[in-house]
Amino acid sequence: MGEIAAFDWKSYFPLLSPIVVILLFGIERFLSYKIRKREIERAWYYKVLIDPILPKIDGFFAKVPELYNNTCDELNKSKDLSHQEFRTIKSRGTGIFQDEKRRFHMDIVTPILHRYPNTGNGLQEMLINLEDKFTNNIDKELFSDDDKDEFSLWVSNVKASWINVLYNPIAGKDKKW
Repeated sequence: MGEIAAFDWKSYFPLLSPIVVILLFGIERFLSYKIRKREIERAWYYKVLIDPILPKIDGFFAKVPELYNNTCDELNKSKDLSHQEFRTIKSRGTGIFQDEKRRFHMDIVTPILHRYPNTGNGLQEMLINLEDKFTNNIDKELFSDDDKDEFSLWVSNVKASWINVLYNPIAGKDKKW
């Protein structure tokens, strides 16, 4: 019978180098593909969703304090009216705000909500809080200049938070990528 030769690892060392190179090349290609895909998705999100809506966001958050101030001024002048007329003016002011909010939600939040649910839900929650604050302040009859200034400051803070949440997909906080 024949003798089995001893296994010599030294003869296989020259094969390891090309295998390692091929393996590293494959890993690099895979990681490069993932990074490129994420960057394309981020660029798309910015160009298609964020860039066109920034003026609408500024317009909406500038209009909210204006609507609040107008409603407060109108209600302040109407203190001598009957309770029913006062309530009619109050509901008209709240209704105008809700129409603006609904339009804003359809134009801005709905497209984001479909593609990035976590971000969309956060934006939606902040809009609901804004609506609650608007209606609660009107219901509590907070019509003084200090109340109006406080509401405007609060809306500015909501806008800043809103924009922060809007950028979550770019920052990688919404796990769509």
